[in-house]
Amino acid sequence: MRDVFKNKMKNGKHFRTSLDLVIHAVSALLLAWLLYWATRQLLWAALAIVGGVLIDIDHFFDYFKYYGFKFSFKDFFGHKYLDSGKTYLIFHSVELVAVLWLLSVAFIWITPLVLGMTLHMLTDYAIHRREGPNYLFLIYRWRHKFDYEKLKPIE
Repeated sequence: MRDVFKNKMKNGKHFRTSLDLVIHAVSALLLAWLLYWATRQLLWAALAIVGGVLIDIDHFFDYFKYYGFKFSFKDFFGHKYLDSGKTYLIFHSVELVAVLWLLSVAFIWITPLVLGMTLHMLTDYAIHRREGPNYLFLIYRWRHKFDYEKLKPIE
């Protein structure tokens, strides 16, 4: 009976991770379409997708820091890398997004990138609200030494 429960929990994590990726991909594609419709600039659409989806590359940093350069979809989608006890998520950072918004004033091409990142962060907050708003601040995670036990969501 315990094994059945464990498998359901693992499959639930995989499902939640997959759903999270789909939500980010769809929202980034919608943003890209809106930006292309408004500007007729393919670059702006592409940068919106990069900002909206590839921000998640920081999960790979956490994974590879724990496992080295071997990769397993099962371990990645099951968040097994969190067994390291650390979660860095450098790009999931309100501070980074704020700096990029400021830079976008001088470098207009940053605007679609940071729009995508902002949308990603807002959907992360909406989906993972139980983690609290401070979780999205890099300084907060740093002050807690990136210790997942101190930062992890309330189950």
